[in-house]
Amino acid sequence: MQVGGDSGTTIDKEAKGLIQNNANSIGLLAAKTFIEFALA
Repeated sequence: MQVGGDSGTTIDKEAKGLIQNNANSIGLLAAKTFIEFALA
């Protein structure tokens, strides 16, 4: 679904950025959960 020249790559970059942010959030959540479990 490409409309015009660079729109596709821009959308790809934004999507990859969102995926990376989600991965970071999941990693932080997992680490936080693990630490809380280990200290419990």
